[in-house]
Amino acid sequence: MTLILRHNTDLELNRAEYHSSVTTAELSAMVAFQAANPTWLACDCLNVVAPGAHFDTVSLADLGGVFETYRVLFEQQQLTIFRRAAWICRSPAAQRHITYWLNSRNLRKGMSSDVAQFDTFAEACAWLVIAPEQTPILESGAGFEEVARFDILAGLPAISR
Repeated sequence: MTLILRHNTDLELNRAEYHSSVTTAELSAMVAFQAANPTWLACDCLNVVAPGAHFDTVSLADLGGVFETYRVLFEQQQLTIFRRAAWICRSPAAQRHITYWLNSRNLRKGMSSDVAQFDTFAEACAWLVIAPEQTPILESGAGFEEVARFDILAGLPAISR
């Protein structure tokens, strides 16, 4: 498994989990899923990059293309609020791509999003304006139901719900 989108109804929060070797195809499959299911675009999101995850096969140009697709998608949504996207990166191998995503462009204007990276789940919880006692839930993922899974290996299609 590589990329999983989960949702917690009580917290009204998405959780995107990045595992193993994340590919451009998987990132693109997630964008396509969200385009077909725009409900998930309006929710705040906690992005968790697991230890050992990496984007070695994703060029920065490809990542820029994924961003542009998201930008157009969010522009079409015309959200009246800014959504927040918190990032926790537990993999040094992925940090270059996360930094590029967060610092290379105006996400507030481009994707109606306010984004930030945090070292701890407690910091992310506070920034997402979620009660501190919910921190263990954010960290463990308990109560987050799987919405879609994108695992593209050897040309196999994404598996999504």
